[in-house]
Amino acid sequence: MMWIVRKQHECLSTAEKDKLALLYQHSPKLEKAHRYGLQLTHIFNTHCSRKSAMSKFERSIKRVKKSGGCFNTFIATLEKYQGVVRKPLILGNMDELSRTAGSAVG
Repeated sequence: MMWIVRKQHECLSTAEKDKLALLYQHSPKLEKAHRYGLQLTHIFNTHCSRKSAMSKFERSIKRVKKSGGCFNTFIATLEKYQGVVRKPLILGNMDELSRTAGSAVG
């Protein structure tokens, strides 16, 4: 199941999509978390201006906060390390996120 959640939806086979749908039926919170994660990943993978990326990132955070509940801890961590997380948006380089995130959290 882990690989099904990690793959891009377009790359899933019909059987994998069915398994994912079943998983979502059993855990709506997991579905929500997965969608939020995909949204953040999309922001980092999209080629757009730094200003646009920062704006999308901030809107995404607001949307998750608005949903409330179980994602508060994740948002608090994201805000705590926002300098590290936002650095690739500022630099326009996802490789930078891999290097700096490990050193900031670890």
